[in-house]
Amino acid sequence: MKVLYTLIVILFWLTLSMCGTSNAFLTLVSMFVGCAVLYTLADRSVKIKIYVTLYSIGWVYLLACYMYMTSNNFEWLLAFDSGNYFFPRTQQYLYAGGYDIFRCIDVIFSEYSLFDRNQYFYWVYNCLWGIIGDKLGIDLYYTLQVSVLFLYAFSGVLIYGIFSHIDIEESYKKNCSLYICVFSILFFYSSQLLRDTHILICYLSAILLSLRNDFSVRNIISLLFIVFITSLIRVESGMFLLLTIPIYIYSQVKNNDNFFIVMISAFVVLFVFAFVFFNIATINNVIEENQDNFFSADLGNGIIGTLQKVPIVGDAISIFYNAVQPIPFWSRISPDGGKYGREAYNYLNLVRGVNSAFHIFCIVILLKVFSKKSTRLELMHKLPPAFKYQLIAGLLYLFLQSSIVSQRRLMGYYCVFFILAMTYYSQCSQIDRKSVNNATIVLFVVLQFIGIILFR
Repeated sequence: MKVLYTLIVILFWLTLSMCGTSNAFLTLVSMFVGCAVLYTLADRSVKIKIYVTLYSIGWVYLLACYMYMTSNNFEWLLAFDSGNYFFPRTQQYLYAGGYDIFRCIDVIFSEYSLFDRNQYFYWVYNCLWGIIGDKLGIDLYYTLQVSVLFLYAFSGVLIYGIFSHIDIEESYKKNCSLYICVFSILFFYSSQLLRDTHILICYLSAILLSLRNDFSVRNIISLLFIVFITSLIRVESGMFLLLTIPIYIYSQVKNNDNFFIVMISAFVVLFVFAFVFFNIATINNVIEENQDNFFSADLGNGIIGTLQKVPIVGDAISIFYNAVQPIPFWSRISPDGGKYGREAYNYLNLVRGVNSAFHIFCIVILLKVFSKKSTRLELMHKLPPAFKYQLIAGLLYLFLQSSIVSQRRLMGYYCVFFILAMTYYSQCSQIDRKSVNNATIVLFVVLQFIGIILFR
């Protein structure tokens, strides 16, 4: 912990020197607020260590991004829609609401509709932070970066909570949670002005809640609340998250003969299915609009569009292709700025090379697990029933999103497969680990050569 405390002091001093007192104060206090939230929970010491570790590492990347952006006089960085939609729209709501949170909420929800694809809760969250930043005299862009970092650090705590339901040694749970959050795509989006980290937290919260061993109406209400909040950030993500309710209920009722529990469960499931049935046409339109928006802007040089013409197999290859992006890993670095300029194509994208390597590592593990029956059965024995159902839901989610070249939309269920991969890796023999490591290196190198050939 001494190293971590030293890092925090250094980061505070750097922020103080390069960005100002208020920026440093907001960033540090936000971390303390996150710790205060966790202080009320069980295993608080471990969870606070995870939170502080991830917050500190994310702080380094946040500072690097902000300083690179401001030193080059950019108005946004890395994600085109962060600076061309999410940031200016937040400004509009703050101006319209006169930097008063209740007036901002009134403006945001003035034309609310259940299946509208507007990001209602996201705007409220941004405005709340924007008002705090304004009171402290802090640049809105930096303030919103901190607001995302604040949530990102909770992802490790939630992943640790999911690991707590899996039969592996306690010492691995914390480390595996950190590895997933630092080396996967989660880290790249840890301070970007997008809504995907918000949705990640909602998904991980719902998945964790679905693993609870005790049946409770309160848990069902909590799941419904998370689904509702998610829908207010991205409606199609909220609709899919409804699946966590039947998963939770089925895992509880499966071996339970309590009449009350069975009846309540049956009512809730019927309600969910009735809701979907009576709104199926609207839901279909939302899904089609979502896919059209991304499919028309196929970022894979037409590869995803081509693969979508091949049923099932094409979808599976699309999922793999999307997961290992970018290939080659330096393809998001361009001296001339590429399609979206140097704001998007710069050296800060090198992080994605690490993310790609980690994703390949997890894919190799999963291929090894599912190619051998005895290994698969042994691993499945360590998992709670609800987690197995979440794996099925995750596969369905990936297939439904296979036409979309966007890792950030998949982070919630990526984590489920990362957890599965790390569970195996933490328990396997040294020989198996060595074979996984070697296969990862070979596959990573081969993919870089394929990328050079395809995109030269």
